[in-house]
This record gives sequence, structure tokens and C-alpha cells, in this order.
Amino acid sequence: MRINIESVFELFDEQLSAAMAQAALDTVPGMTPKMALRVYRAFRRNAIGSLSPWESVPRGLAVDTVSGLSEGRDKGISLHQPKRERR
Repeated sequence: MRINIESVFELFDEQLSAAMAQAALDTVPGMTPKMALRVYRAFRRNAIGSLSPWESVPRGLAVDTVSGLSEGRDKGISLHQPKRERR
């Protein structure tokens, strides 16, 4: 199974940025929310740039950890959603 890294960030951007910002605020003295979000954006940019656009997921992670079911018949997944037009 393969996933598109940039799509993962797009799908979970709000949650990941909030978690990174909170971690920065909790651990870095003098950190402001604006600075914390800049750190997240830099992290996202570096992560996307340093990973392949499509990364393979190890077999052990291709199992639903709640139900124990393995992946379906298709051998890949794309989390990419078409970008919405801005109004």
C-alpha cells in the first residue's frame, strides 16, 4: 500500500498544525502562537520535500488497529482530494 505524503498533510493539516503549535507553546520558552505556526509550516515543507511523493506503508501498518482487518483488495490508496476552487 502506498500513500501520497502531501495529501496526508492536506487531510490532517488542521490537527497536525494545532498539535505542533501546542507542543511548541508547551516546550519552548517565549514561543508565541504565530511563531509556533511558522515552525509547523517549516516542518511541513521540510517533511514533504524530504520524503518521496508516494511512500510505501509497511505491511504491519496496513492493518486496521481497531478491528484487525487487513487492507482491501486494492493495493494502494490515495488520500489526495481535488483542491477546491477559492472564491
